[in-house]
Amino acid sequence: MLAKGYTSIIAEDITFLATQHNLLPDTQFGGRPCRMTTDGIHMVIDKIKNAWRNKREASMLSLDIEGAFPNMVTQRLLYNLRKQRIPERLVQAVSLSLKGRVTRLKFGDFTSAPISLTNGIGQGDPLSMIAYLFYNADFFDIAFKSRRQGLSVGFVDDKNILVEGTSLMGNVEMLESFMNKPRGGFSWATKHNSSFELSKLVLTHFPRPKTKQEAPPPALVLQGTAVTEKTEVRMLGITLDSKLKWNEQAAQAAAKASSIASAFWKLSRPSAGVSLKMMRKLYLTVVIPKMTYGLDVWYTPPHRPEGAKNRRGSLKALRNFTRIQRMVTITTVGAMRSSPTDLLDIHTNLLPMDLMLEKICHRAILRIYTLPDENPVFKIAQAAFRQRRVEKMAPPLRLLPRIFGLPSPTTVETITPPQRTAQWTSPIKTRILKKDDASRSLEEAAKCKIL
Repeated sequence: MLAKGYTSIIAEDITFLATQHNLLPDTQFGGRPCRMTTDGIHMVIDKIKNAWRNKREASMLSLDIEGAFPNMVTQRLLYNLRKQRIPERLVQAVSLSLKGRVTRLKFGDFTSAPISLTNGIGQGDPLSMIAYLFYNADFFDIAFKSRRQGLSVGFVDDKNILVEGTSLMGNVEMLESFMNKPRGGFSWATKHNSSFELSKLVLTHFPRPKTKQEAPPPALVLQGTAVTEKTEVRMLGITLDSKLKWNEQAAQAAAKASSIASAFWKLSRPSAGVSLKMMRKLYLTVVIPKMTYGLDVWYTPPHRPEGAKNRRGSLKALRNFTRIQRMVTITTVGAMRSSPTDLLDIHTNLLPMDLMLEKICHRAILRIYTLPDENPVFKIAQAAFRQRRVEKMAPPLRLLPRIFGLPSPTTVETITPPQRTAQWTSPIKTRILKKDDASRSLEEAAKCKIL
């Protein structure tokens, strides 16, 4: 346990330096303060829809690394830390923490002799996350000709290469060039002992809507293996379809929540069941998060744009979610199936489903508005507010603020969580006196000074 505390202090210092001096690529999410999985997905969606508005096609290659943490080369990690100007005392501390490690293999009654570990880092080690971000940083520095042409977005060891061009055939050629060029993806993998599992690579095309494709794009072949092409790809827990309609993601979220909610009747038996208060808490802390993960990415609150006759938005998803909440409230309260939905919501003290989903989306957008200036998602939100209004193919960072009538991101107060080094000491001094009379007199003196 002493080693855990030691590496926690080292990780805290390195994270502080990386944040203060922007030592890591800005498109690398995960393991860093004020960054979430949905931030990376927002960045991908914004780029895809910008490409569509500019009459261009987009394609994304999702990479899978074989044994990312165990195959990390210690000397390469130390080299990357020094290259990013991490102080030598911290580099040496990382080096010492990775030396002299042994492990054993156990199968049934058999236990092997101690095996020396020269590479890799344990995934449960506090140092593992920030160490792998520096180890992985070179991949995101592989440059395209411009940010508009291509973008590398990652979350720890999850990597996605997004390109855009005038045709899908050109996108396949760009992805092939990115991986095979002298300082490209495969070159990085060789130098960092991080081989890609070619059978798990996925290529997804995002063709421009309402356009006829003259011919199917050619297959992407990497090192003699044809990459699997799919119309849907799962990125950081969210399913992106080629048209960004989000029907599959909404169906998966509803199915996952419904399977959990269907077990509620076993817990709410009248004789020996869970109380109403606990059932409500269970619903809010288990079912709702499962159902609304990444909601601000794929859900559009029903609204009626100016001049439109009908409402637009994720109406089908709203109906499915309302049905799930109704099922939970009937089971919790023990009401009849013919009971009105609004009455059930009142008795269980739950917001109506449409208002609950709007609240979650509103909170998510406000969180993005309070991100630090160096976060690329905040820059996208700020640019979206300054630029002209987009009516068609608007990404969530443009559409949701307009639905909620939010002001400019610069008008929202940003309260950044404090980040300090391990050597930081609080300026507040604490004094605990042994006698009550002494404490009272000291307090009275302090009050007189304030007055």
